[in-house]
Amino acid sequence: MAQLIDFQKVRRRMWRKRLHNLLFLAGFAAIVFGVSFLVYHNGNMDLRTAVNTVTAEFASGSGYPVVLPGGRLLGMSYMDNGLIITADSNLYTYNNTGRRMLDVQHGMINPTISVAGSRFLAYDRGGTKVMLFSRSNQLRQVSTDFAIYDGDMARNGNFALASRSDRHLSQVIAYNGDGNIICRYLFSRRPAVCVSLADSKDAMTVGLLDAQNGDFLSVISRYQFPIENPTASIELPGELILHLNYQDGSNIRAITDQRVILFNSDMKETASFSYGEQQLIRFQYGEDGKLALYLRDATGERKGRAVVLNDHLEALCSVPQNADPNGMALENGILYLSQSGEILLYNFTGKQTGHYAINGLGLIQPMGDTLYYTTGSELCTITSKEIMDRTFQRGSSKNASESSSTASQRRESSEESESASRRSSSSDAESSKMEQSASDRWAMVKDALLGSESEAASQDGEKTEKTSSSQPDASSASEASSISESDPESEVKE
Repeated sequence: MAQLIDFQKVRRRMWRKRLHNLLFLAGFAAIVFGVSFLVYHNGNMDLRTAVNTVTAEFASGSGYPVVLPGGRLLGMSYMDNGLIITADSNLYTYNNTGRRMLDVQHGMINPTISVAGSRFLAYDRGGTKVMLFSRSNQLRQVSTDFAIYDGDMARNGNFALASRSDRHLSQVIAYNGDGNIICRYLFSRRPAVCVSLADSKDAMTVGLLDAQNGDFLSVISRYQFPIENPTASIELPGELILHLNYQDGSNIRAITDQRVILFNSDMKETASFSYGEQQLIRFQYGEDGKLALYLRDATGERKGRAVVLNDHLEALCSVPQNADPNGMALENGILYLSQSGEILLYNFTGKQTGHYAINGLGLIQPMGDTLYYTTGSELCTITSKEIMDRTFQRGSSKNASESSSTASQRRESSEESESASRRSSSSDAESSKMEQSASDRWAMVKDALLGSESEAASQDGEKTEKTSSSQPDASSASEASSISESDPESEVKE
């Protein structure tokens, strides 16, 4: 006898089997996506470190302000989704909710930070200690036997150190993200004083310093790993190299004591911005390749100007200042200056858009629309919009108060005049005398009022004149210097 088949049960079994398979595939896809996210988000970290980093990043804090740990604060930097605070004894990182992600004792005398995405390099300039960190973990420590001059880290995980050497005048060692040496370059005639790595390729630039005819001679060389000799070099007679910045588009910026120079990958000069008679005091990189400079006048007074350059070294704005700023930063089209306990905001046309006084103001660092700043004991935040709104409110209140005061003075003067006029009817002689007195008083008050308004208008005119005079100076691109041939005696790869 034929067996009856319940097709409903068969369909239910097949549906459960398909659901089981779909859930399995969805779980597998989630695991692959999670691992891919961790790898993309944190580079070549091991999985455990990557998980800890992401967990710390998304963990919630109690918000700002937060109480700062003890110690003297030296600097503040931003990284992807994190803030780095360097103190004289420890390194700290915070996420955007105020949660402290990292607290490590660095043991360095002159700690210097180089940030690359979600990781950063900390090295002791003049010392020998080197440490690598994620947002929430110390990744590794590298030992070197010689005093470090400069260091840099790239987004691809590579980092480089320029230092002294035992058998040569100086050396530059490039490492991969695991701390293994990629290349070692030795220099027997010129010290390597600065280094910069390309973020997306195995390449770097090195700044060498020499003397010629009683003046400085700076040499900038570009290296491609693991090629022994430089692929291109250029000499800058009479200039002192201060900093190098290898940009993503194969452009290289060099900051000297006299100007900022833009080179292509062949070390051909394509643009330049000269300081003129002014002295470079500080500089700060911003988003989209922008660069802020503070240049002090040569008069001996601490007056100068803050200049913002785009990635082609064209001046976007020039803002006069009566004193050197204590801090300077660029973010979201805003130039931030901290000066005498006050934060000043300027747009890239040179117009001041806000100012905010803070007791005990220390370090400043913008991230997006939020400005992080330190006071004596706290790390606080305020948005650029809040600063602008408070500036506008204070300006409106001040104008309203001045208008009210002027109206009150006019009413008092009018009442005095009417009272004098009434009293003048007692006698002709007294009348003439009192009217003259009232007239003189009214004239005096009137002159005072008009003088006050004239003075205010004069001050407004001075401000307008200052604003119009703060337009950026045109800087023409200087011609490229000749490429110098590689000196095999001074540059040797081991």
